Amino acid sequence: MHNLGMLLKSHGLDFDHAQRLVASFSKHNIERIPLFIVVPETDVANFATLSGPDIEVRSEAELGQYLVDQPVAGIRAGYINQEIIKLAFWELGLTANYFCVD
Repeated sequence: MHNLGMLLKSHGLDFDHAQRLVASFSKHNIERIPLFIVVPETDVANFATLSGPDIEVRSEAELGQYLVDQPVAGIRAGYINQEIIKLAFWELGLTANYFCVD
């Protein structure tokens, strides 16, 4: 388990933004803090191209028991799931502390 990590919740339509973030992260991450990118299962293969020594791509299905498939109080399921993943990420036991990168 890492003491500190960064979490990026993303999806296929934001791949270009994630790619730019990873390039900057890799350039400036002198302390080798791990970055965990969590995406829908259908996007894992595409985002896997961003994996590296300090970058790991994970499927949001790992936290699937918490996810919704219908809007909640008029808010899209995708947005709700993004927030759920940011809150539940700790349960994967990958890092003791983490920051969400938005």
